[in-house]
Amino acid sequence: MGEAGLTMLREMRVQNALLFKEADIAFERGFCAVTGETGAGKSMFVSLLRALSGELKGKDLLGPFGDRFSIETLWDGSKEVAHLLSENDLPQEDTLLLKVTGTEERLSYRVNGSMVSASVIREIANGLISIHSQNAFQNLRNPLFQTAIADSYRPQALADIASRYREAFREYQELKAISGALPSNTREMARTLDFLSFQIEEIENARLVIGEDEKVFAELQILSNFEFLKNTLMAALAEIEGKNESDSMADRLGFVASKLKKVNNIEKAVGDWEKMTNELSETLHQLFLEISSYLEQMDYDEERLREVGARYDMIESIKRKYGNDIPEVMARLHSFREEKETLYEKMNLAEHLDEKIEAVRSVLSKIDTEWRALREENASEIEEQVVRELVDLKMEKIRFAHEISQEEDFTAHGGHCLEWTASINPGMPFLPIAKIASGGELSRIFLAMELALKESLAVKTLVFDEVDSGVGPRMGHIVGEKIKQLAQNGFQVFVITHLPQVAARADQHFMVRKMSDEEQSLSTIIDLRGAEREREVREMAGEQEIP
Repeated sequence: MGEAGLTMLREMRVQNALLFKEADIAFERGFCAVTGETGAGKSMFVSLLRALSGELKGKDLLGPFGDRFSIETLWDGSKEVAHLLSENDLPQEDTLLLKVTGTEERLSYRVNGSMVSASVIREIANGLISIHSQNAFQNLRNPLFQTAIADSYRPQALADIASRYREAFREYQELKAISGALPSNTREMARTLDFLSFQIEEIENARLVIGEDEKVFAELQILSNFEFLKNTLMAALAEIEGKNESDSMADRLGFVASKLKKVNNIEKAVGDWEKMTNELSETLHQLFLEISSYLEQMDYDEERLREVGARYDMIESIKRKYGNDIPEVMARLHSFREEKETLYEKMNLAEHLDEKIEAVRSVLSKIDTEWRALREENASEIEEQVVRELVDLKMEKIRFAHEISQEEDFTAHGGHCLEWTASINPGMPFLPIAKIASGGELSRIFLAMELALKESLAVKTLVFDEVDSGVGPRMGHIVGEKIKQLAQNGFQVFVITHLPQVAARADQHFMVRKMSDEEQSLSTIIDLRGAEREREVREMAGEQEIP
């Protein structure tokens, strides 16, 4: 875990990303300044961190030194990090390793070695780092971000409201999902129910028994072919009996047996033939008895033929409608019963669903009113503190406010949305802060908001790009002191700056240097210490005096 259990960026390793061929950087807690000449690539440092957002494309990150790039960042662990990993079923470790690799066409993301989607790494990154730059206000693209600022001011006061709202909203979603799944036409449901009832009744009335179709078919075959069976069996019996007593098959077999007996007296090798003949004679006798018995029992019943025929036709009709065999028909019957029960439940539910939805909406509305009132109160107090900070930042004429608009429907975060607005100069209209033209002004507004919320902000790694844009040495001194305040309150703050007054107050100082020839450019990041740092600050200052 990091110091005091807070998350911070410890290391960054870069290969062939943008103009950085290779870089291995170690970071410290506190205020980190990044400087360099115009065009050296200071803002590219921010882009390396923005790669974690999952919003940049491969072509935005790939450098000129190969066809693949890699950006790897190592973070301290914390309870917040553990929670993020747990929510996404990712490995729990003492540190957090985020890695972005790819080509011009394809990107891949890993968290502690596990492959994740762009949306997952974006969620994790947004919980780790907040980037404020002229070209990268990624959080402002999320309409919930500005509302969350008001919620973060006094999170404990909102805990009960948010809990009650989430419970009611979950029920609201479930009821709406049920409503959406129901057929829109209740008459159509009724017709479907009637048809299901008809199908169930038709199968049930058939009183089918598994294997019955085969037995009925066999009996029908016998009854339908009664005369043919009787005449054919009688003819077979006559052949066995013969035309007279001396012409019967039994007599002929007896004659054969007597001849074989004589042969056997001479040739013992044929002894089995006599035995076989005697066995044939016994089998023939048994066949005669069974055919005779069967003929005696044969009885033609025309009424039974009609009954069996009707049963067979009915079974076949059911099978044609509902299945290839009786087991399949019975399975369909079970399915019809379940469908009918489900439809009954839906119809009963549909009768009272609108009332239930409206009741939950009423509960949500009451809770949302409480939530809105507390957000209004929080926003007003935040505005006062932000304005005080902005006065210190020499934006004395700014007016800072908020607007709350009603959502078309309830969302997971309330039935309304809060948006921060500002009027930079007297007579200027209030505009959403995301649409303020000056990146430097916007950075200072965010700096002021971070200062106002420093006690409750969950994200402890902040990046400011061009926060000192358009300000002079004296203003630079103030901005530097304000950032120093943030760093002393447990934040890790990265500032891209061109002012020595800001850089001189940093706890750590990196310089981005670019070298170019006729073929390509190469940027490097140098950790300045001691005399090197003093020289860089004085070169930045030129003739300026550093307060």
